[in-house]
Amino acid sequence: MIKIYIFILISITSILQADSKSLYETIGKKYNIDAKVISSLAEIESKQNQYAVGLMSKSNEHTLDAAYALDYYHIKNSVAKNLKTIQVRSKTKKEALIAISIAEKLGLDYDVGLMQINRRNIISLNLDINHLLSSKT
Repeated sequence: MIKIYIFILISITSILQADSKSLYETIGKKYNIDAKVISSLAEIESKQNQYAVGLMSKSNEHTLDAAYALDYYHIKNSVAKNLKTIQVRSKTKKEALIAISIAEKLGLDYDVGLMQINRRNIISLNLDINHLLSSKT
């Protein structure tokens, strides 16, 4: 849940700050959260990649279908040993949107952006995926 709050804080402030380090420091000062904590969370969740997408499925078949589709588009990805998750290493917004489209077509769950905000939270908070992928959020 703290991830969502930090994401919202970053979203609000990201319009004013372009660079992640100063963004984390600004948010940290304003809300009394150590900037290293925010930065570490982004590192763990996405390796500081604003275009990161994580795909999850209960079915190995759907996960493998997604991996094949990502390979077709030459989008780097790695399937977990349990065959239920895929880490998509998108390098562009376009690649991330393709990965999200594949997930939606196959009924997979997904996380997006620096803080890896889950699809359900994106919907419930009425967030814009384009914004998640356009800014350092």
